[in-house]
Amino acid sequence: MTRRFRYRVDEAAAGQRLDVFLAAQPDLGLSRSQVQRLIDAGHATVGGRVAKAGWKLEPGDEVEIEVPPPPPMDLTPEEIPLDVVYEDEDVLVINKPRGLVVHPAAGHWTGTLVHAVLGRLRFGPEAGGEGAGDGSGAPGRGPAGVGAGGGAAAPGSVPGREPDLGPEEDPDDGDPEPGDLRPGIVHRLDKDTTGLLVVAKHPQAQQALAAQIRDRVARREYLALVHGDPGVEAGRVEAPIGRHPRDRKRMAVVPRGGREAVTHFRVLERFRGFSLLLCRLETGRTHQIRVHLAYIGHPVAGDPVYGPRKQALGLTAQALHAFRLGFYHPRTGQWLEFEAPLPPDFAGALERLRAEGK
Repeated sequence: MTRRFRYRVDEAAAGQRLDVFLAAQPDLGLSRSQVQRLIDAGHATVGGRVAKAGWKLEPGDEVEIEVPPPPPMDLTPEEIPLDVVYEDEDVLVINKPRGLVVHPAAGHWTGTLVHAVLGRLRFGPEAGGEGAGDGSGAPGRGPAGVGAGGGAAAPGSVPGREPDLGPEEDPDDGDPEPGDLRPGIVHRLDKDTTGLLVVAKHPQAQQALAAQIRDRVARREYLALVHGDPGVEAGRVEAPIGRHPRDRKRMAVVPRGGREAVTHFRVLERFRGFSLLLCRLETGRTHQIRVHLAYIGHPVAGDPVYGPRKQALGLTAQALHAFRLGFYHPRTGQWLEFEAPLPPDFAGALERLRAEGK
């Protein structure tokens, strides 16, 4: 689906080139080179007239740009091992490892979770790695609210201690647009964020799961090891997020033009120089937990983008893990809930901190 964005030029932007002006719009979220390609293809107008990238803007100008969907692309199934927590004819729950990109994008056209899922569906579980579920071991709470949550807790996780923060919304990661190269994907995790993802095996399941994400029914909770002590037992961060004004590969809390973003957190453990948090997103923006925790002065340990330059505790990437996932099964209506063990580096960092004392 083609997306259209409209802007009115104010005094502060007067005299800017069209491409510079559009690249600075956080809701558009495009680099200057991407904007220039769209302009060269005739997708940008000023005052209703097709304009060039170097067009100098004046106060009151009406700027419009169209962003067409990416062209359809043949996705070749790949035999990539997957840690499958649960699987039936409708859904697949995966414990995503660090380093696995969820869906194809610039620089990652192969070797993604989408390719791995397609490979599993084509070649069978033997090609998809270990841990395949048969459906019988998926404990959950049904629609009437009866039953127990499932999933085995691992060393380094904190079973029985996590307060119930309620459901999470992630509108950015809902039902994919046609042609956006995300078949079956209803939510995502950053490349180096680990943990649970649910993948739909057919469009009906995808629509049902995406609606649960959108309507704050699905339950997704994260563990984050952060620098410092927030100084409170629980907190709420409400600050708009958009593209960083100078570094287009980063997100940031921005005073103007950002999208509403709300993150809830609770402190589970405190250590010397670090804290373990349980986080829930009320909204779902790109890098939201990482950006918000850095914004309040407690970046995620190991985060190479938003944290200190010097890595700590032997971590090579952010200590952020989607450890709990719950949703109503799209066909049966049964509540399913899972937990995933912490990855070795995250668990090791916690063990080290606990050994050092609090």
